[in-house]
Amino acid sequence: MSNHPLLSTTYVLDTNLFRYHTDKRNDVNVKKHRKAAIDFWNKIIEESTNQEADVLIPLEVKNELLVQRNQLKDSVNQKIDELLNHFDMDHYVLPSAIELELRLLSSYVIGNYRDVIQPVEINGNEPYKVTYLQASDARILASAYMNEGVLVTRNIKDFIIYLFLCPSGSKCLYDFVEKQYITIPQEAMDKVLQDVKFQEMKRSIESALLL
Repeated sequence: MSNHPLLSTTYVLDTNLFRYHTDKRNDVNVKKHRKAAIDFWNKIIEESTNQEADVLIPLEVKNELLVQRNQLKDSVNQKIDELLNHFDMDHYVLPSAIELELRLLSSYVIGNYRDVIQPVEINGNEPYKVTYLQASDARILASAYMNEGVLVTRNIKDFIIYLFLCPSGSKCLYDFVEKQYITIPQEAMDKVLQDVKFQEMKRSIESALLL
């Protein structure tokens, strides 16, 4: 949800959107991903121009792209800089203790419910995988959470836990390549949400994030 009273959506962008947008290699999948990234970029440009949505770039995304900079051509870095400058930066810094709690929660859910929390397929040709949060992804997820945002990524497997932190039934995780919001079967969602240990871990994280 946007923090702006007139806007209904806040998109929070993952690193791969920028990399796919600027990857000009002559490969079928690369071309598909680049087109998808450009299409989504044009969509959010239009929505933000029409004041229908906010768009935020997590500080962690900027930092990841900075680390990758030396491996990229100058022309690619220049284009990435142009993209980064187009929208506001979210400067929220996730405390390391909460980062660890998020990763532990993710690990608990994946470790105990991997077989039942497989995302529902709509447009995709291959089933999504699921895995627990890495440190960098936890920071990006926290940025989306703090802004009640739609986390926009291709790496759905890395952010499955976000669905369990959002209000039940909300559209908060979006695959920009397949152009679909990600959902988990309601029965599986309920099973996790009713887990007492999960509830305790989630409450601890929510309390810490809202301090």
